[in-house]
Amino acid sequence: MEYAVGQRAGKYVRNVCWVESPKNTKPDITTPPTIMKSHTNETFLPAEAGFHRERDDGLYDPVRFVFVNDRMRQHILNERRVILDALPPLNRARQEKIFSKYDPNERHRSYQNILRMYGRPANA
Repeated sequence: MEYAVGQRAGKYVRNVCWVESPKNTKPDITTPPTIMKSHTNETFLPAEAGFHRERDDGLYDPVRFVFVNDRMRQHILNERRVILDALPPLNRARQEKIFSKYDPNERHRSYQNILRMYGRPANA
């Protein structure tokens, strides 16, 4: 038997039971919703890091570029932030030490200097 929401309570019309809708449909704000799952404790590492290589111990080595343009620098720094945020505190300190050996900002400055040396604008 089908049920439909309507204004006629208890009336059957062609195999349809009309049920009156509830009058007070305010949400209950005193109890937290149980439908949604909290993702605050989960860590998300990049599926395929484009500018870092995963090592056997779970840490990441940076890919060492000679020159880094603006877009690459932003991607590298964003990827580093994601990696560091996903690691536990002990591994985070070790990972920061690895990242400190290669500075994408320094490589970006080298790229800008080469452009200026050949008379090209730095943002090209």
